[in-house]
Amino acid sequence: MRWTQGLVVFLAAGLLAGCDDGDDEKDSGPQIDMTIAITACSDTVDNDGDGLVDLDDPGCADAADQDETDEVTPQCNDGADNDGDGLIDLQDRGCESTQDTDESDDPPLPQCSNGLDDDDDGDVDLADDGCGSAEDDDESDDPPVPACADGEDNDADGFVDFPDDPGCGSEFDDDEGGDGPPTPQCADGIDNNGDGRVDLADPGCTSPADPRETTPAERPVCSNGLDDDDDGIIDFPREPGCSAGVVSRGSAGLV
Repeated sequence: MRWTQGLVVFLAAGLLAGCDDGDDEKDSGPQIDMTIAITACSDTVDNDGDGLVDLDDPGCADAADQDETDEVTPQCNDGADNDGDGLIDLQDRGCESTQDTDESDDPPLPQCSNGLDDDDDGDVDLADDGCGSAEDDDESDDPPVPACADGEDNDADGFVDFPDDPGCGSEFDDDEGGDGPPTPQCADGIDNNGDGRVDLADPGCTSPADPRETTPAERPVCSNGLDDDDDGIIDFPREPGCSAGVVSRGSAGLV
C-alpha cells in the first residue's frame, strides 16, 4: 500500500514538472498535450438540424467524425417511387444511373404511351380511338364524324352522305334526315318537269342533291336520251341517223 502511494506521488510530481510555469529555462521535462479534440459528432450539438445529436445521428460514424450530416442516397438508388409513377429506381425512365438524384420523368410520356386512361373513356393508349400513334400526346377521341360524311345511311332513305342524300346540305351536316330543307327535285320520286323521267333518270339531274329536275338546255337529238324518230333506236352511236352525239333537230332522217 505504501509502495502504491509513493508511485502516485512520483507520477504527480512528474506531471507537475512538465507543466508550463512561464519559465522556458526551467521547463526541461516532458510536455503533455492536455487539449481534448471536440468533433461535430461529440459536441452534443445537432449540427445538421435533423433532430439527432452526435452518435445518435446516422451521419456520425464515430465520435471522431467531423461531419454529422447524413449521407443522402440518390433517388435512383433509394428503393422508393419518388415521382409516384409506379416505377422505382432504374426501372423509372427518369433514372439514368444509380447516382441520379432525380427520379422524375423528363419529359413526361405522351398520353398515348403512358399506360393511363387520360380521357376516362375506358380505353388506354393505342387501344383508344383518340390515339394515332404512341407519340400522340392527346388521348381524347376526335370529334364524331358528321352524319353526312360517315359513310352510313343514317335516315334509311337509300341515300348516303353528301351530296347523294338530299337531307345533307354539306359534308359537315350532322343530320341526314328530312327535317331540314325540302327534298331536292332530283330525289323526290316525282317527275317534276313532266318529261316522263324521274329524278336521276332525268337528264336534268346531275345528282340527288340537284334541286331542279328541269333540263337546263335542249340537248341535241342524238344525245338527248329520246327516240326522236320512233325507230326504236336511241342516240349516237346506235342510231344510224346520227353521225355524232351533236346532231341537232331538223337534221336529215330525224325530222
